[in-house]
Amino acid sequence: GLTPPHTYRQATKTGSDEEEGPSSGGEENITNPTPHSSPLALTRLLSRSRSSLQTSGSSPGDKQGSISLPHDYNPVALLTAVETLHTFTGPHADTTLPATGDQLSQAAQCKQVVAARRHQEMQVLGCLIVEMFLSNKLRLCGSAPVFAQRLSICREVLSANRDSLPRYVRSLVTLLLDESGGETPITSLGTPSPSAHQLLQPSLSSPLLPLPPYFPTLYSLVTSLHEHCQAITLLHRLRETHPDSEEILSASVQQLCEWKVQSVAKFLQQLVEMPQFSVDLVQSYVLQMMTDPDTAVSAAWYLFDPIARLLGPTASAKVLLEPLVRLYDCDHSLSSPRQLKKRIKLYHRSFLLRLIVRFRLRVFLDHFITPLVEAVGGYHDVDVALTTGSIEQSDDVEEATECPSVLSPLDEDSSADSEKTPVVDGKSEAEVLETDTELEPEVFVLETDDNVGELNQSEQIASLLLDLQTDDVEDSESQRDTPTHELTREMKEQDLATWSTDTEVVEEQKTEYNKTYLLEVSEVGVASMQWLAHRLGPVLTATHLSRNLLRMLSLCYAGQGCSQVHHSQLQGDDNAASVLQCLTSIVGLYGEQFIVLQYLPATADVISLARKKLTSSLEAGVVAHLTLLTHCMPQLTDNTLHQLFQEVILSRVCGPALRLISSSRQLFPGLVSARRAVVLKLVDCLHALMLRATTQHKIALVHTISRFYLAFSKARGQLEESRGDDQVSKVKEYESAGSFSPPQSNTAESDSIKSKALEELASVMTEELAYWSYVPFANFFGEPLMEQSLKNHALIKQLCSEYLQSCDKSQTENGQIFDQQGESDVEDSVGSLGTNVVIIGNRIDLQEPSLGRSASPNTSVASEDNPDNGSRRLENNSRHLRGNWLSYWQHEVGHTSSQLNIKQIRLLGFSGHGNSVRSLTTLDNENSFLSASRDKTVKVWSLRSMGDGNTTCPAQWTYTGHRKSVLSVGFCEASRLAVSCDSVVHLWDPYVGRIVSQTDPTRNPPVNTLRSLPAPSHQILAATTDPTLRTLDSRVGGYVNEMKVAMSSAGLIRCICVAPGGTWVALGQASGFLTVIDLRTGTMLTAWKGHDGEVLQLVAVNDHTIISSSLDQAVSVWNALDGKLKFNIKGPTEPVHCLDLYNGELVSGTTANRIGVHTSIDPSASFSSTRLRSDSFRGVLTTLQVLPLNRILLIGADTGAITLIC
Repeated sequence: GLTPPHTYRQATKTGSDEEEGPSSGGEENITNPTPHSSPLALTRLLSRSRSSLQTSGSSPGDKQGSISLPHDYNPVALLTAVETLHTFTGPHADTTLPATGDQLSQAAQCKQVVAARRHQEMQVLGCLIVEMFLSNKLRLCGSAPVFAQRLSICREVLSANRDSLPRYVRSLVTLLLDESGGETPITSLGTPSPSAHQLLQPSLSSPLLPLPPYFPTLYSLVTSLHEHCQAITLLHRLRETHPDSEEILSASVQQLCEWKVQSVAKFLQQLVEMPQFSVDLVQSYVLQMMTDPDTAVSAAWYLFDPIARLLGPTASAKVLLEPLVRLYDCDHSLSSPRQLKKRIKLYHRSFLLRLIVRFRLRVFLDHFITPLVEAVGGYHDVDVALTTGSIEQSDDVEEATECPSVLSPLDEDSSADSEKTPVVDGKSEAEVLETDTELEPEVFVLETDDNVGELNQSEQIASLLLDLQTDDVEDSESQRDTPTHELTREMKEQDLATWSTDTEVVEEQKTEYNKTYLLEVSEVGVASMQWLAHRLGPVLTATHLSRNLLRMLSLCYAGQGCSQVHHSQLQGDDNAASVLQCLTSIVGLYGEQFIVLQYLPATADVISLARKKLTSSLEAGVVAHLTLLTHCMPQLTDNTLHQLFQEVILSRVCGPALRLISSSRQLFPGLVSARRAVVLKLVDCLHALMLRATTQHKIALVHTISRFYLAFSKARGQLEESRGDDQVSKVKEYESAGSFSPPQSNTAESDSIKSKALEELASVMTEELAYWSYVPFANFFGEPLMEQSLKNHALIKQLCSEYLQSCDKSQTENGQIFDQQGESDVEDSVGSLGTNVVIIGNRIDLQEPSLGRSASPNTSVASEDNPDNGSRRLENNSRHLRGNWLSYWQHEVGHTSSQLNIKQIRLLGFSGHGNSVRSLTTLDNENSFLSASRDKTVKVWSLRSMGDGNTTCPAQWTYTGHRKSVLSVGFCEASRLAVSCDSVVHLWDPYVGRIVSQTDPTRNPPVNTLRSLPAPSHQILAATTDPTLRTLDSRVGGYVNEMKVAMSSAGLIRCICVAPGGTWVALGQASGFLTVIDLRTGTMLTAWKGHDGEVLQLVAVNDHTIISSSLDQAVSVWNALDGKLKFNIKGPTEPVHCLDLYNGELVSGTTANRIGVHTSIDPSASFSSTRLRSDSFRGVLTTLQVLPLNRILLIGADTGAITLIC
């Protein structure tokens, strides 16, 4: 330290009050000056102190006193600091704070209350943590009703059992419980006590609580959601208090709901990419938005895909399937046109693709085909009353088209014949039928897989229509007694003149947007349906699309008013147009066999059932199927039509339909309008047949036409008995010979039914119908042939003349001058065959008739602007069913059993590999697959029907990044990436054709096989030669974990199988050992020696059972949890090196090219085996995959060839 200075006394004659100059000395013990003293007073005090020291310490002998100080000692700096502090504290030293809280401002008081509340909340959080981790210690303390007691108990338990808490919460609990009782505001670490603000800020809470990396994003999501909900709640309150601004506020609420969903979607997209994020944290928020009517559609569009990625297909089906199906339900009420426009996006194919990828194709077909078919048929009717007729069109349809990037480009059809179907712009002005009738209650029950594949599918269609009992139209007696409605031109003009009344205009304005919405949904649904038909293939299209479309077509004509004739067509034709477009597009894609084997049998069965018992549903079914036959007639080739013309079309369709419309023994449920609708559709069908008839068919067709015109005589036979008994006798003879009706007893009731039926028939068989139907026939066949064939030709000509006279009379009364022709014009116009027909090749086409009114307004076939006149040749599409594909399609559509039946029919070949195929992986949609070969390549293939079974397809793309033989290939469903190994693992994108990552061979041992975990896991299991099981994360592209399996190389891992739930993995080793490892903990569950030879293949039946095959020719079933043998499967006599499962059946392949099928996993299961024929498969079988939805096999050979067989 410093040496204290020596002091010497100096004699002076001056007094103690003599002023001294500035002193350079100082004292250590100096009394603190008074707070109000000045710097001059401090200097005087120091001078007196120095004088006293000199007086007391001086010696008599000293002549001159001096003080010795250190060289670097400077007391001036110290004095300056003291004076500065004195100057600062002096004026405020006597200031006192307010003693009571009454003097605080109101804001300060609120802040103190909030701070105290937050402090208590932190203590509550601390108590919760203690109670969770130390619950067994708190049981003896009992329950504390008061929070102070609860806090005291938790503090005592914490102080006694601090080491029992996990380390990562010890310091946090200590700070939260504040054991000091709040007396120490500063902790032992020198930081303030924690607060709510501190814990909610990631930058401040990290020292207290180790939060995961996704916490900031999750916190932002919840904060944004809370702010939007508060704003929406405020707007709802304003809407209640300001009813005059309800429209503006409602629009604001909808916009806020849209922003809320988009905000959540933005943060959720970031959370999906974070490895440690748990979907349970946001699942409740997403479900709430998907069930809220204001946000349901937007939440489905923006949030379904990211949340489904986190959940995986199985969990998504449990959590998200019900809200989405309810969203498609037509009972889901929407309150504004904007929400109606948004619903259109749900039917766009981009959203349907997400449903297929996230739910998988099987779930999609079971739950979403029904609402899509209903949308095509216009069954999603939401009655929204709008007061304005001009609705501003939004861009939601275009927004749906410009959706985010498609999930899987490979899922899109990439070949040339699978071009994209553009979304039809729903803004075009189409004629919308105006009707005040209500739609029929929804009774649309579509087919599920429980009844798919029965032998006679058309009979199932007809029987289901018989069960669809709708409410019959109840008409009063006064309605039945009304005069017959004749379709005269005069009444048509009156209808057009009086159609728009004031009331109807208002009603039209109210429902205009609703109808526009239905048209737009139907157009988008048609485009999506056509896209699905391309993707699904012929079998799934027939079992799920066309069957249900046939049911929907019948429902388009069901209900009150749908059979009414308006503007020369039925009111149900508008809805049926979209369904017919889908059905005909399926025929254009897969060929006329859909007509021959599905449409025509369904039509015949519906008419047959209608003749036995006519209901309103079957009545609509007859109209619908006759319309379908008319539209499909031009798509039949001449050869096919020649085979079907008489035996099927005339005998099973037209003949029974003629007997149905002329029957007097049963009434139509829809009365006159229903019978008229069937008659008009039958006339359309006969006109279509007329245009395609050849010379051989003319006689049979004319005979059918003559039977049709006998119905006119039958109708006049009751009402006009004066025409002669000969005509009546002809009608009775015709009815008894060709009519089939249920036996009726001779009672008054049967006579009444017959009388009413004849009245209906007379109301339908009018002069106008006779004219419009007869003229085209006479122009085509010629007057002599018609006169010779028709037994009542004179009656028909008389009816035509009466109709022309009535038309001339009505036009004369209205003051209009037309050049009308009489009966002689009819004779002149139909007198010869060659005046109005032209021969094109071996086909006769009808030209514009010479008579001005010779084209029927009730038929679109004879219309001049209809392109379907005659034969519409189908394009030479390679996907048309023929050869082996036709045989396979016929077998699957009429298949009655769900068991796999291998017929060894070759469907398609795939060539491109130059060496043995080692591994095959099929995508869930069964549209594409991957193959790995010894030629160092992995190829991507497209699965689609084409050719006759002998076609060979090239690969869509080839990955050439491997340097050795590729040993295994897989597909990570969660990341949508392909993974393959040749001792080095390659992770690559099959959709864009680029490598993502690959492991470093210098740092990691070689990999001999791999397997990806089921979604939502992004991990891939790779077995190395150590042997070690390593886990590779596809998001980071590297290994994240490893599990040692055996200590010797004899335990080389040959095969891997994963439990369906992803909880454990089973390994088959070269030494015959089997090992099961728990993937949740990384521990070994069990290991045992199961075979004497090398384990060749493993498959997991369920979460408790595995099946193994070995070189010792044994196929064994084991308990995966304890390794106990259940039983050995008998059957194969060679080593089984290929195993796969199909609906509880075991499919096996041996080294001798034998494919076997066990009907179940049971000791007593039956076994069938077949050896692959050389004409369908060449080479040695190396790998096998089952496509369960289409029930076909994909097999690879040592020659590099891949074959698709059924």
